Amino acid sequence: MAIEVELNIFSGRRNPIWTLTPAQDDVFLGKLTQSRAQPAPDDQAAVKAPILGYRGFDVRAAEDERLPDPLTIFGGVIRQGETRFPDPDRGLERWLMSTAPSQIDEKVVQVVERDLERT
Repeated sequence: MAIEVELNIFSGRRNPIWTLTPAQDDVFLGKLTQSRAQPAPDDQAAVKAPILGYRGFDVRAAEDERLPDPLTIFGGVIRQGETRFPDPDRGLERWLMSTAPSQIDEKVVQVVERDLERT
């Protein structure tokens, strides 16, 4: 399996996309399983990403039954279709940012990190 991560931040140009390593796949799926244990509280279901700027991560995996549908992770909420799960302290979101390749511009990293500090 290859899990692909897209940092949803740009408008008008291509977002950074990278593929997790097999070891990172396992960590990601373990964290996701923990989050899926309970639905997100109603107040988290209302979190919406802004129109411009950092809008979270889109995560997808081709042909893998462990991740059959794409995910969007933003603001402490994991969305998979109409289902919502909590991402306490934005831990999965922070972890995904830590997997980003070093080629991502430092200013982009700073924008994301500022948003993640607003937990």
